[in-house]
Amino acid sequence: MVEIANFDLLKNSHINITKLTWTKPQNCHMMQLYFGIKHAKEEIHRLDVETHHLVMFMIDDHVDNVHAINSCKDALASELCRQQKYHAAIHGCIAEQLASIPKLSDMFKKETLLPDWATQVLGICRTDDVPTAPDDVDTHRQTDDDDELYGEELAAFAEKIVISKQ
Repeated sequence: MVEIANFDLLKNSHINITKLTWTKPQNCHMMQLYFGIKHAKEEIHRLDVETHHLVMFMIDDHVDNVHAINSCKDALASELCRQQKYHAAIHGCIAEQLASIPKLSDMFKKETLLPDWATQVLGICRTDDVPTAPDDVDTHRQTDDDDELYGEELAAFAEKIVISKQ
């Protein structure tokens, strides 16, 4: 903490500044509280902006993947479906962490395709009657081994999130 004696300008002014109201310890403490609260409000605003950017990135990623899957051939679409399931699982874990932040449902007014984690975990609801993508991707292109493909990686990722949350 800065002491009053550290101000060179005040040393040379020949004024007894110790009698001024802002130099009293209780007033200094109140100023620290005031500017601490002001700084916290700025951080909350930054958090709102970053949260909005993160959720919009995850939704845009989902929409781009669904469009890519629907527009490509079966061999590539099958691999993209696996990647989409992996991304959806990761985004679902992130969405669970973001669900503790209030006012997320007020951020998004019109979206074309919302993934399951956006509506179920975050509670983001659409305001228009836009149809959703069927089960996030074309299910006829998925294979039975999709669930086993990234099981261990997802479990390790989920453990890291749970550990960092505590």
